[in-house]
Amino acid sequence: ILRLLGSDETGGVAAYLKTKPSKCWKKKPQGVYSNVTKLPGEDLDGTVYCKEFTSDSNGFSLCETLNDGCTLSCCWNNNRLEFRRTSAPDGFGCGAGKKKMCFMNKCVLPSSLKRKGSKKK
Repeated sequence: ILRLLGSDETGGVAAYLKTKPSKCWKKKPQGVYSNVTKLPGEDLDGTVYCKEFTSDSNGFSLCETLNDGCTLSCCWNNNRLEFRRTSAPDGFGCGAGKKKMCFMNKCVLPSSLKRKGSKKK
């Protein structure tokens, strides 16, 4: 998420971090989970993702996907010269027809992931 925010430019990482309570950043992670029911990027629209994690949510939209759909370019007012690039969140649809999903910045088949309570279609 923070990669989308850029460096220390206006609205960048430094500005974003100042808006969060410091105790939030001091929490120790409980571990990496490989057996989950739903990933954060499932059913997520790319433009919604771009708007949510930029300083001016109304001006940014998804303008390009790279890396088989697992790298997102978020452009300011559809201007491809003013953009921020980030990895798509795990679970974000990718590949031809979005029949795959991004996981750790790779486009994989959902069946290749171990998921708790998954149902076969």
